Amino acid sequence: MGKLGKAKAKAKVSEQPLKYVGTTDPIAAARHVKWARVAFFVAIGIDIAFTLALHYSLHNAVWTPDLSSFSEFVKSLLSFKSDSLDLILIAIIRAISLSILSEIAARYAWQEGWELEIPRKEEKGKGGGGSGGANAARRGSQDINGGLTAPLLVRGTPMEKDKKEGEREEEDEEEEKKHEVISWKKDEEDQGFKEWMSNVSAKDVTVFASFLLCTFFQVYVGAKCVNFAFPNELLQGWLMGSAILWINAESTLLGNLSESSGVLGRALALREKKAEHAAHAHAHGLGHVHGARRRSSEGENGAGVEVTTSAGGSHGVTSKPRPSNASHQGEHEEVLDENALRGDKGIRVEKVLTPRQYLMRSIGLAYKELPLIVTGFTCLAVTSGAGLLIPTYQGRIVDDVKDAHVDKAKFHQDVIAMALCSLVTGIFGGLRGLCFSVVGKRVLKTLQDKLFEGVIIQDIAYFDSTTTGELTSRLTNDVAAMSEPINWQLSALVRNMASLVGGVLLCFVTSWKLSILAFTTMAPILHITAVYSRWSRDLNRKRYAVLAEANSAASEALSNIRTVRAFSTETVERDRYESKTMAAMAKGVRDALAYSGAVAINNWLDLGASVLILWYGGVLVMEGHMRLGQLIAFQLYWNLIQSGYQSIMSVLMSLTKASGAAQRVLSLIDSLPDIDPDAGTKVSTLQGSIRMEDVHFHYQMRPDHPVLKGVSLHVDPGQVCALVGRSGGGKSTVVHLLMRFYDPVHGRIVMDGRDLRELNLRSVHAHMGLVAQDTQMWACSIEENIAYGLPTYTRAEVEEAAKHANAHDFITKFPEGYATRVGERGVRLSGGQRQRIAIARMLLRRPRVLLLDEATSALDAESEALVQGALDRLIAEGGRTIVLVAHRLSTVRNANSICVLEGGRVAENGTHEQLLQIPNGVYERLVRRQLSKAANTLGGIESSAAAADKHDRIDTLIEEVH
Repeated sequence: MGKLGKAKAKAKVSEQPLKYVGTTDPIAAARHVKWARVAFFVAIGIDIAFTLALHYSLHNAVWTPDLSSFSEFVKSLLSFKSDSLDLILIAIIRAISLSILSEIAARYAWQEGWELEIPRKEEKGKGGGGSGGANAARRGSQDINGGLTAPLLVRGTPMEKDKKEGEREEEDEEEEKKHEVISWKKDEEDQGFKEWMSNVSAKDVTVFASFLLCTFFQVYVGAKCVNFAFPNELLQGWLMGSAILWINAESTLLGNLSESSGVLGRALALREKKAEHAAHAHAHGLGHVHGARRRSSEGENGAGVEVTTSAGGSHGVTSKPRPSNASHQGEHEEVLDENALRGDKGIRVEKVLTPRQYLMRSIGLAYKELPLIVTGFTCLAVTSGAGLLIPTYQGRIVDDVKDAHVDKAKFHQDVIAMALCSLVTGIFGGLRGLCFSVVGKRVLKTLQDKLFEGVIIQDIAYFDSTTTGELTSRLTNDVAAMSEPINWQLSALVRNMASLVGGVLLCFVTSWKLSILAFTTMAPILHITAVYSRWSRDLNRKRYAVLAEANSAASEALSNIRTVRAFSTETVERDRYESKTMAAMAKGVRDALAYSGAVAINNWLDLGASVLILWYGGVLVMEGHMRLGQLIAFQLYWNLIQSGYQSIMSVLMSLTKASGAAQRVLSLIDSLPDIDPDAGTKVSTLQGSIRMEDVHFHYQMRPDHPVLKGVSLHVDPGQVCALVGRSGGGKSTVVHLLMRFYDPVHGRIVMDGRDLRELNLRSVHAHMGLVAQDTQMWACSIEENIAYGLPTYTRAEVEEAAKHANAHDFITKFPEGYATRVGERGVRLSGGQRQRIAIARMLLRRPRVLLLDEATSALDAESEALVQGALDRLIAEGGRTIVLVAHRLSTVRNANSICVLEGGRVAENGTHEQLLQIPNGVYERLVRRQLSKAANTLGGIESSAAAADKHDRIDTLIEEVH
């Protein structure tokens, strides 16, 4: 397969099905269905009532049809221009047919919503392994970095191939590539058609059938209205015109009923799945791993009390309400979703953001710019009013020119008035544009600030599963896409809405019969626009997700450029990036095709309406019921309505596309972290007492691999506790839990006698210090890196901390000293230099609790000696509670207590001397092994210093013991 074919395959794999989201509360969903059904039947009742009122008004409140003779009944029925019996019959047919279709659509929608969560058995069995296989495939496809389930494959040529065979393969690949280039567009179109067909359901067919039926009914009523001989034109014309309005309302409410039924079906399916999951967890005793959560909802927003129940029977209760888009998913099969919105408790459901909700949120963001907005809308009102007067003066000018007896002064007045309206429109239109442009720029800045604030406070679990490229894509691409419509589209929307409403009113004032006839085409236009908007919103949300994957692929490749160059995988990374951009392009092309189709159909309908206007309007002019100037004014107003509507459609399409990006932005802004750094009781100081009580923990991306299985540990204030064990045994996890990067799944961590979850995390961190294995540096000066996080400090304090960290000497050798910039991630410094700066950063904070996580494991011998010297000096000073993860036995043996972790549990705990007294214990075997190696080294069996250094490493000794 050629490069393009492989890129296509990757692009198809990366397309993820959009999750159906909505309220997950069955009670709220059932209430929505109830009121949607009530509203639908109320609309039908009002429709019939208006039709009967029309009939009684035509016949002096008497029921006139003569049912004694069939011929007389048919005669009354066929009296198209003078009787309304046919409207009564059609209303009855409409009520019966739409009622049946509504129930069918609701039933199909309910089943569709149910099967989105619980597929049919024959569907679940496809591909072998049921839903597990599907979930595995989905998880693999989402692993864009070649992570746990889908390692990045590097294509290469076998070493043993003769030259001719290699040339033939290149020729075949080039030929295949040419063929794929030709067939790429057709494949994408076929794939798009197949995807569209697979998404068409029985519910959609039923709803579309009801729409066609309503369209026929309103066209019939409209045609009757313009040809009817009204005895009382004002009352009866209003009643007949209102029937068209209620027919459209019935069509809309039927669709709303089907959507509500779909949400109810999904909510009931989710409840059943959660019940099955809870029963399965209790039956297999997995409560301590997964937890079983129950949420009592208060209305739709899911605000209530969350009760977390573990196997041990302990309960943690929090009354903090969650946003509606942040309810946690308990289903195990979704826990590995890459780049999903998640908190420390699990994945959160993101609700679909509709264009209307996006519009309201945008207005809320722009509320601070109220003076500019008021000014802009004032200018908008002036320009709209002046613009609506222009067609009237144009019609008058035509009548003035046609009428030879008109006074020329009146003609000149009309021309001057039209010119003044045009002048006012230009001046105030420019001011309006300026106001809304400034508002848009300020909203963009607000959005960027709020999103970064929302990202930076998310739980660490979110960053574990989200790539940097995904986050930068939200901060750049999504924010730009979301804010773009705010610059111009919102003002354009309001301006065109004013033109549309004003044009409609003036059309009815000019000729209400022409208006009734013309507006029969509006319902199909609105329906087509609504269908396309929903489809485009979902497609563009997927497109932005693929663009985020492309951004992530580029960010990952550029941040690891040395590795890419060392393995000569530039082509691989290029293909990986191109596969994402190609998938995004395919979705964009599909959206463009659908948009052009929707615009074409709407334009045909608009042209049809224009033909009807000119035909019927011409008849009225020729019969003397209308002036030519009125017809021209009506046509101009209709053109204004068309232009306004097309502009509104364009704005709505823009808002629809932007709502996909807005959902990705606002979901993060609205999502509150499960571990709130600002919640809890603030502490002024820490004594340093640490206690872990029966702590169980697993990482969300590996729920089936518990890291800690009931770890209990106690460290007194001012003591040094060393954690030792095999690689992957949970030592670093203990450090992460002490920093409260995560909360235990079960058990608790006590700091100074209080549950760590009850304390204010920011105040706790102010008295803690962490030196990790992978030192993080910022692209600023050395001084700024050492003082990172401190609001105030002096240069003398920075230098003192650097001296204690053995960093002052190498810093002063730089030409710029402490002002030396270290580059991105500290690339201009060596590993040992970065680590000593990290120690100086920690010392400057004067922490009461110090956590050292293998601070020297990745250094060379010389750098390690310097860093180790700084750490040994720090430990010897005392006065701090220190928990260290060390790989040197010489460091560990001086600790007050040594905790040996084995298989996620505490295998041994005590001082160096106490652990040596345990016969055949893990620690005792380590020491014995080291002494044996040291003896061999001194005896000449291993004479190198590197060998002696290796025998002092605990991780190496543990591997040898096992």
